[in-house]
Amino acid sequence: MHTGDKVRGFFQRGGFFYGIVYLVWRSWEALPRLLFTLLYRHALKACGTGSVFAQGVYIANPRNVEIGKNCYVGADVQIGSETPDGALRCGDQVQISEGCRIDHSGGVMIGDRTLLSANARIYSHDHGYDPRSKPTPVKITIAEDVWIGAGAMILPSTGSIGKQAIVGAGAVVTKPVPEGAIVAGNPARIVKMRTPTHIPASQEAS
Repeated sequence: MHTGDKVRGFFQRGGFFYGIVYLVWRSWEALPRLLFTLLYRHALKACGTGSVFAQGVYIANPRNVEIGKNCYVGADVQIGSETPDGALRCGDQVQISEGCRIDHSGGVMIGDRTLLSANARIYSHDHGYDPRSKPTPVKITIAEDVWIGAGAMILPSTGSIGKQAIVGAGAVVTKPVPEGAIVAGNPARIVKMRTPTHIPASQEAS
């Protein structure tokens, strides 16, 4: 249903007064998104067309972050690094849902069309057994078409997650995930292998 149809339906069900309240609320909700999107399109090292940033997004080192085209960064996402050179690069059509935390101290790459569900965590540095020690950066690469479930945690020892892999909700990933694997649990283990699906050329080029 299109936005116009929703508005008309709301007027019909709730009356004129409630329709006006709904329109004001929707406009007020859209304003912060517009402001955050304008801010980060200028602040980031690179930001592709069509990408949107929701209210409350915090990026500590914006000049070390590249976002591709048609990406979505949800409300209250936090992106930062404990090292000055750590970088984050997202491909096109990446979705980082609300409440996610991404530490790119060691360098994090996220491939096209990958989805991070709400409150997922990525850590790319390690302190060993001393939480006050100097962070050791570790690179993490997440390939294309990966789905990381809600509340999942990707630890530095993960290293890489292969194409079209799925990380179950709440999983704690401690080692590399092969292409097409479905992992779940703490620590995460392979529970199933997917048959790779073909991505249409039109979608790859979009």
